Amino acid sequence: MSYLLPAMFGGSMITETLFQIPGIGYISYQAITQGDIPFTMFYIVFIEVLTQVSLIIADISYAIADPRVRAN
Repeated sequence: MSYLLPAMFGGSMITETLFQIPGIGYISYQAITQGDIPFTMFYIVFIEVLTQVSLIIADISYAIADPRVRAN
């Protein structure tokens, strides 16, 4: 469940490339295939930040849902 947000961006790359819809997925695909290293690095870091944020949100929601879960 916590990887849902980054997976949406991965799916958007496939969908936007398939239908050539201008968006971050299609632009990222073009940047990767054309060798645009700075944009590719930005996109990878962006996906990683989304992953980390979604994992933090999942951990916080576990602590809210189950009071036995706590930080030691």
